[in-house]
Amino acid sequence: MRSRTTSELFQYWNAIRGNRDLPRRDEIQPADIRFLLPDLFILQRQADGAIRFRLAGTNVCALFGQELRERSFSALWVAEEAGEADRIADDVMTQRAPALLSALGTTESGERLELELLLTPLASPDGKGDRLLGALAPLGRPIWLHMIPLTHLVACGIRKLDRDEHAADGSSALSGVTAVTDREGAARKPPRLRILAGGRRD
Repeated sequence: MRSRTTSELFQYWNAIRGNRDLPRRDEIQPADIRFLLPDLFILQRQADGAIRFRLAGTNVCALFGQELRERSFSALWVAEEAGEADRIADDVMTQRAPALLSALGTTESGERLELELLLTPLASPDGKGDRLLGALAPLGRPIWLHMIPLTHLVACGIRKLDRDEHAADGSSALSGVTAVTDREGAARKPPRLRILAGGRRD
């Protein structure tokens, strides 16, 4: 993980879940992660299958220049990737396996910003896995940050991690990278969108 925010949230989520697949929403104590809260959000799968923001921190909303509560997760992504973004979030909930995404945010005037997103599954009080706790962390601090809103995100790649190999000191055992191609079919550099393997093993 390239961001301290995503790394610390992942460590906290792992500590709270213990030996279980995932923790419950009511086990997350905001006071324990108060310094991360501006960069955090919660998504929830609705009865109709839509995945929407239940909560979003001030920095997350500032990145897009709007309140994100009740907005769809897919609305943050470039149109052709909206469905894939929802699928990844749904897989995190269904498979109870966290995902680390790397993306490029773009403004209307063409500025670009690298970001890292961590999606970790959460259960409702009755144990249903229909939520996730996420972090959205910029990997740079350009002078226009939080003054010019991002219009959309574009995903960059994929990498896998077995969470059972997550070291006690917070380091990650990452597997090899799967190459992807851009829209013109040319090979790109190693991708930065990662899917972290885990969940049930029965």
